[in-house]
Amino acid sequence: MAATTRKTSRTSSSAKGSQNADRDERAETTEKTARARAAKKAEQQAKHDDRAEGLEELRTTALAAAKLPIIAGREAVRTAHGLPAYVGVGALAVAGVVEWPVAAAAGAGVAVLRRWGPGHSESD
Repeated sequence: MAATTRKTSRTSSSAKGSQNADRDERAETTEKTARARAAKKAEQQAKHDDRAEGLEELRTTALAAAKLPIIAGREAVRTAHGLPAYVGVGALAVAGVVEWPVAAAAGAGVAVLRRWGPGHSESD
């Protein structure tokens, strides 16, 4: 009977060892899977960050392109000393959109505002 007990205890200890090995293998597999998921998530986040950076650059470029005609127009008006305003009012009068006395009054108003309007000091 003692031999049977020893054999059973050896069998149960080898079964426990096998169970421990299986448990360790599952834990290692789970850990590898978790690392792989974390790496994949980090890669996806990096792609997302790259896209967001690219979209921000595109937005900035598009905004600058949209502002360009406005900036160029302001510069042209500033350096032309009101010429675009006078040409515009004259063109409206020639086209018949406004009568010539109205165009003349508008031109005079532009001249007055350029000389004494906002943004000019008394010393000008």
